[in-house]
Amino acid sequence: MQTPVQIIVSRASAAAVSAIESAGGKVLTRYYTKPSIRRILRGVSEPGDTLFATEEEAQAIESEYPYRLPDPSSRKDIEYYRDPAHRGYLAHTVGKNEGPSLFFKVPGANRGRRNFKGKKGAAAGENRLW
Repeated sequence: MQTPVQIIVSRASAAAVSAIESAGGKVLTRYYTKPSIRRILRGVSEPGDTLFATEEEAQAIESEYPYRLPDPSSRKDIEYYRDPAHRGYLAHTVGKNEGPSLFFKVPGANRGRRNFKGKKGAAAGENRLW
């Protein structure tokens, strides 16, 4: 019998994600550091299970702990956890026509926008000093 589980991990392979989701479970990848894992083991930081809780439950759980879990600071980590394919906890921050990358744009996202060169407008002429 297959039991659906909800897990929060630092990284997950595509095969592991598909196996868990095919059994009806959920996978969420969350950024952890070594000090944050030590705080979780000591019981002074919440383990991250508030990501599956409702907003009221999450606030009640977080108020019990003196330390928060950190967020990623490197571009590589931010892009990993923004990627819906990796089931990242920051995937909700990606807009409709955006990709998880902070540097590269989605192909075709800027179609319809034109670069207008030439006239700078009347305001530029009015602001001349000489």
